Amino acid sequence: MGNSADIISDVGWVEVTKPNLQFISIVKKNQLKFARGFAIAHNHSMKASQDTFSGYQVPESVKSLLMQAVDNWENTAIADEYMNQALAEAEAYPDILVAAYRYFYYKGNNPMALQMAEKILATVKRAENLPDDWEKLKPILTIRRQEPQIRRYLNAYAATGFILAKMGEVQQAKAVTEKIQEIDPESEFGASIVLDILTR
Repeated sequence: MGNSADIISDVGWVEVTKPNLQFISIVKKNQLKFARGFAIAHNHSMKASQDTFSGYQVPESVKSLLMQAVDNWENTAIADEYMNQALAEAEAYPDILVAAYRYFYYKGNNPMALQMAEKILATVKRAENLPDDWEKLKPILTIRRQEPQIRRYLNAYAATGFILAKMGEVQQAKAVTEKIQEIDPESEFGASIVLDILTR
């Protein structure tokens, strides 16, 4: 992506291309700036405004750290420091995990992006008391998939499939995308696109 990025939104995520099984996610609709503000402007002059993270349910000190990560985007070492500080202070907050997932994804740090997506899954699973067994989980996700917490779970689960594909873990990526497709035949979460590419 070089120094610019299209940003994953909370809904209608993904259009996928396949150069050597390296998957690049692009916003399909409802574009949002990364973490409602994390994006690299094409003119390299992105700055965070005071209301960039106004909707985030995190302490003000954490919002300040996120803004510093935005403002230092082009200096990855410094931006990483601010993001890691934000995580250290507020990892229990779902919004910070989403922000961190997007941050690491667009920094090309796939292992960390995967870790954040998995933490989102664990957070929602715990909050909603979701079962481990897929056959029990599947009808719950299907019935409740329009609920914000369940949508967050599905987006995070789909994200693990995209990242695994980028990392060359094709069989694991297929297993994830096949499950998502079972409850998302219209591919709102983009899994069928990835699965089609993986099975060609």
